[in-house]
Amino acid sequence: MDIATFAVVYVTCILFFNLLYLSLLAFGYYLYCREVFALLPQPYAPLWHQYTGAAALGACLLLFGVVSVSDPGCIAADSLAAHTALYPAAPGSQARSCWTCGWYRPARSKHCPLTQRCVARFDHYCGWVSNAIGLRNMRWFLAFLLANMLLCTYGVVFAVLVLRGVALRRGIAEAVYRDETTGRLHGLTSSPRRVIEWLVLRYPQAVMLTLFMAIAGGLVAAFLSYHLALTSVGLTSYEVMKQQQALAVLTAEAKVEAMWQA
Repeated sequence: MDIATFAVVYVTCILFFNLLYLSLLAFGYYLYCREVFALLPQPYAPLWHQYTGAAALGACLLLFGVVSVSDPGCIAADSLAAHTALYPAAPGSQARSCWTCGWYRPARSKHCPLTQRCVARFDHYCGWVSNAIGLRNMRWFLAFLLANMLLCTYGVVFAVLVLRGVALRRGIAEAVYRDETTGRLHGLTSSPRRVIEWLVLRYPQAVMLTLFMAIAGGLVAAFLSYHLALTSVGLTSYEVMKQQQALAVLTAEAKVEAMWQA
């Protein structure tokens, strides 16, 4: 792939993931205003949540911009010695050269092919923010994940409170249904499945939006927990991947050796 083709593909990927993230936020917030905030006020959901919700969205957008333009820890000629001293090579290991940048890479660094820079303590390249994640912007990346997780959690909890208030106001506590098997009448609130069906029939978009936020929040929470776990033991996701690759090679070699000895 020549440089011109690479540049076109890179810019296209940047625009796609950036626009996808911003579109999800914008469209999701529009639906939330139309389907959830429009039901305010409720006994347990006052009107001021409209402003706190907008503030939470703004925090996500702000951190998105910060991570997108932040320096991931790019190594330059004048900072090469400092990065080498910060992460010295292990005894007996040889420093690897970077043919693109023209120097020996410090330990725990990697040349990012998308940013075309060597990045100190390289973790991964995030397409959502179109930037490498490394030594200098990992804290901002974790804050970005935390903000998105909290936004989804806040949206789910608040939507549940609003839908509960609307359901109670419309008399769901007094509603009954007839059991098709026994013919007996039961309170609608005694069956969670019946309550969900009732909400889906009357507020389908609000319920689907709440479900989407719950799934998205769960995925972001899992990703954040993974990175926090790696950070707590001083590892990066790139280093874990290289360890797994090395283990796979050793396992394959051991199997081949066992086959020959058999």
